[in-house]
Amino acid sequence: MFTLRIMPHELAAAVAACAQFAEPNSKIPILKCLRIEVEAGFATFVATNTEQSIVIRAACEGEGSACIDAAALQAKVSRLRGTEPVRFEGDKSSITVSHGRTKWKVPLMVDDEFPKQVADMARAEPVPLPATFLAELNRAAMATTANETRLGLRGVSMAGRSARATNGKKLAIIDVGVDLPKAIIPLSAIGKLKVLGEGPIKIACTENSASFFNEFVRVNTQLISETYPDLSRLIENAMKDAVNSVVVSSADIRTAIDRASAIKVNTEDAGAFIPLIMRFQQAEIELATYNREGEEGTDYVLAERDGVDSEVIVSAGYLLEMISSIDADRVRIRYGGNLHAVLITPEKSGIENVRLILPRRK
Repeated sequence: MFTLRIMPHELAAAVAACAQFAEPNSKIPILKCLRIEVEAGFATFVATNTEQSIVIRAACEGEGSACIDAAALQAKVSRLRGTEPVRFEGDKSSITVSHGRTKWKVPLMVDDEFPKQVADMARAEPVPLPATFLAELNRAAMATTANETRLGLRGVSMAGRSARATNGKKLAIIDVGVDLPKAIIPLSAIGKLKVLGEGPIKIACTENSASFFNEFVRVNTQLISETYPDLSRLIENAMKDAVNSVVVSSADIRTAIDRASAIKVNTEDAGAFIPLIMRFQQAEIELATYNREGEEGTDYVLAERDGVDSEVIVSAGYLLEMISSIDADRVRIRYGGNLHAVLITPEKSGIENVRLILPRRK
């Protein structure tokens, strides 16, 4: 027998979060489900795609356990309003979900088939994370993608106080303000961590898995078991070459890049974004784009310069992404010449918070 009595807002939030981890298109039916276990005044909601899983606890009344199609249940409970509790009643084959005079009958999956949670964090020392951690992790993630050919680059590397990511052409290093366990968090997990909300969270890591959690929500993920490239020499050499710098408004340069980039993207350029020539002049930067069909775009942004005239060609999309990933009103752009990388930092920050873009050929 399965019974559950729970407030609609708590039910809707738990099911919506679990639905992000279930696999609605899986060929394995049980992976489409979330599991609810009711015991000692709490309902524990669990969903997994075998690489990541979520566990949520919510106060309730009832007893028993059940496996329900996550998407089907979300479609129903997302429509509930008001403060009257939601009731679940059923046996091993089906349950009835009722809220006032609204009722749905929902079939169940076999509870025993649900994947066991194997992440063992008993020996892992939890590390409290600053409130800004998830935002900084997502900013670092903008430097890579989940379809990189090199498995090790499909995530964000944590080591020391830094979160870092690269796709080999752009790079982000961010000081998160606390010593982190050494691990590579896959992008597929980073996108799901928003279910933890905005309150304080902790992380615990083993050799193969990591767990991010607060009092009521836990997200487990497998780690990427690859050696992350050593980026220290690349940054060191880039800093030596970037002898000039300009300071610009972050909002102004993002607007200028967007305007200059309003030209058609060639099919062969689509993956690498539009080429953009940055011409560093006395009190401004000229941003010029072009494509092979003869279209061109130009815009300008005021700049406070410390250095000489120069120019460098980068990918417009990469430049816009890296500037957008910096949480600052003004950014400093360091440059050397057309063969050297461009470095971007907050105006008053050093290489502990840096974005790097390699030049491209004309």
